[in-house]
Amino acid sequence: MPALVVGEGLHADPGAIIGYPSSRTAPGQLVLGVHARVRSGTVIYLGSLIGARLQVGHNVIIREDCRIGDDVSVWSNS
Repeated sequence: MPALVVGEGLHADPGAIIGYPSSRTAPGQLVLGVHARVRSGTVIYLGSLIGARLQVGHNVIIREDCRIGDDVSVWSNS
């Protein structure tokens, strides 16, 4: 099982980190749904399940063990 599964249509800015390993827990799989938009400064850790069409602003941190549905927006500095 791959640690990182990314759906088609990902648009990630330079400086975005997708699949960052956690030091708190054993690395789990990160599943990122189709057509995600990830802006610079964002870090998405391994170990979460994220639905289709996620949009995040700049400097967003999504830690491990998150479950995020489809069509969710998380705006800057969250």
